[in-house]
Amino acid sequence: MVCFPYPKLMNAIMEVDQGAAVILTGSETAREIGIPEDRWVYLWGCGQANDKWLVSERVNYHSSPGIRAATSRALSMAGITVND
Repeated sequence: MVCFPYPKLMNAIMEVDQGAAVILTGSETAREIGIPEDRWVYLWGCGQANDKWLVSERVNYHSSPGIRAATSRALSMAGITVND
């Protein structure tokens, strides 16, 4: 929807041609390929969820149950809370 109060340049489009990658490996492989230990990061927790694709099918327009569920799972796995 491109109309008042959402002009074209204020709209975020869900279908975009962007990409990203995260490569996970063990310590032994990281050493073998020469990644310095001071650049290593450790995964403490992760979460995954899907929201409704169509905004009109969502519970509301200002929150994301999927993000809430994924965040809750990741923080739980890490043994921390959002307040940490």
